[in-house]
Amino acid sequence: MSFATVLGGLLVGALKDGVKLGGPIQQGTSSVLTGLYILSWGALWIASYYFPGRSYLLKGLMWCCENGGSLRGAWTALLWGALALTLGILGILAGLGLVQL
Repeated sequence: MSFATVLGGLLVGALKDGVKLGGPIQQGTSSVLTGLYILSWGALWIASYYFPGRSYLLKGLMWCCENGGSLRGAWTALLWGALALTLGILGILAGLGLVQL
């Protein structure tokens, strides 16, 4: 199973359960799936830093880090990865009711 299939499945599951944008994160399956989706993107950003030549997706993410925006360089892949991992973990914990945000 490809990573794109996993990302697509998580996104469809989160949208089917009804993601609510704006306001506090509600406890439930939708928040957990959204957190997993964001967590998966964080894993992709970090993988693009360590393995940029392994696939076109990782190469494309690294290209975005090196050529786009005002913060340029390979280190921005780690920055975006860490940010996405943190937000994903917080979304999962809030969806499980362990943290209130």
